[in-house]
Amino acid sequence: MIRRLIKKYSLLLSIFTIVIAIAFLPGCGKKKDTQKKKAAKKKRAMAKASSIDNLDKPQILNYQFVAEGMRDPFKPFIKKRKKQVATEGETPSGRPRTLLETYDLSSLELTGIIVSTSDSLKNTALIEDVAGRGFIVRVGTFIGKNEGIITSIDTNTLVITEKHLDEILEEIYNKEIKLTLEEKEGE
Repeated sequence: MIRRLIKKYSLLLSIFTIVIAIAFLPGCGKKKDTQKKKAAKKKRAMAKASSIDNLDKPQILNYQFVAEGMRDPFKPFIKKRKKQVATEGETPSGRPRTLLETYDLSSLELTGIIVSTSDSLKNTALIEDVAGRGFIVRVGTFIGKNEGIITSIDTNTLVITEKHLDEILEEIYNKEIKLTLEEKEGE
């Protein structure tokens, strides 16, 4: 009877042993892989330890930054201009302001020019404001709100040089303004 059972279950027993053998077979070669993995882990750990050791030692770099001739990267491109505080009756340079310096140049009109023939006397011009008030001016007279000065008086023109500020470049430049003598009809 046992023989019958053995014959009956021998096929089942052989399949069972094959399955168990297959299940344990990959574990046999794992020792080599495990040893290789352990060796690789040791190498990585050694490399990491040596890089950590290198971090502990300060590395000296021979680099010098020379900022001469370069603009400051933290400085804004456009600066807000600090207005020069001038007291009432004074120009920003501190000189007392004349009555002609309170007028805008567009509100003044050139009404006459006296041309001098002698070298000792200079040409003289007559300027009127909108109200009809007249002013006698010569070369060197301060005029206008932007610290203008009369630079030349010719037979028909009066040249005024004013200071203007370029807000982008932050530079003051001189601007020439010409007032011309207009001939009125009937004269």
